[in-house]
Amino acid sequence: MAAFDMILYLIQQEHGEEIVAAICERAIVDRIRNPGHRQRSILTSHVNRQNQVVTTLIERMQESLTDPIPVKDILSGIGLTRRQVERIFQQELHISPAKYYMKLRLERARLLLHQTNTPIVDIAMASGFSSASHFSKAYRDFYGHSPHRTRKGAGIRKNEPDGITPSRRKGTS
Repeated sequence: MAAFDMILYLIQQEHGEEIVAAICERAIVDRIRNPGHRQRSILTSHVNRQNQVVTTLIERMQESLTDPIPVKDILSGIGLTRRQVERIFQQELHISPAKYYMKLRLERARLLLHQTNTPIVDIAMASGFSSASHFSKAYRDFYGHSPHRTRKGAGIRKNEPDGITPSRRKGTS
């Protein structure tokens, strides 16, 4: 990630903040981190960084993507009612906390589908779904197509750990 941050900095110097923001959104990162920031970041690209409540809740959500906890538990200790938190999320992100939590889980799954050859059932579990069918339905509802189609579009084949098909490997035909 440090190399990615450096590249983003160079792009920002040459092409501006708008291009960097688009790259960050596509790469599912929230910003360029300076050398003093932690490497693991939270996905708050659309969040007003002045709203600590939203940032705190998103951090809690991200810490429990594999084993999701009820939204009411995520909201505990914030000092606001669920209705107040829902209103803040609507103002900041135009989405409810529960839907944002689901979005984070599905974004994680999509990233895994693009970057790994992990079986879809394992990706479902790693994204906090109790079954592959529940995951596939939620994924299809959110992205408009199946996890299999995403994987196929990423060019990753089940038995090819590096995503390179035998015919594309050097020295094979």
